[in-house]
Amino acid sequence: MAKSLGIVAGLLILFSSGTVLADNHINKSEIDKVEFTKTQIFFRMKDESIYKGDLIRPQSCPIKPKGVKYGFDDKIHNSFVVYHNSGFQTCKFKNVERLV
Repeated sequence: MAKSLGIVAGLLILFSSGTVLADNHINKSEIDKVEFTKTQIFFRMKDESIYKGDLIRPQSCPIKPKGVKYGFDDKIHNSFVVYHNSGFQTCKFKNVERLV
């Protein structure tokens, strides 16, 4: 009996976490600032929380924003567009986690 309850509890946790992961995004309206390092991106939120992600192709994400504009959708999932003089690139990231 106790073993079957453990299995049911495990399945409930699995299913509930799956719905959270399926809706994994950051709302553009909640972002205060976006910062880059050579291999990571940081989203500083208006509620003072910080999210960190790993850049998949760091060369596609210019660190210095001089002459560069970023295009975000209303909900950011794993990429955004970087516009520059010669066109645009897609900056992709993964492993987004909340730090603070």
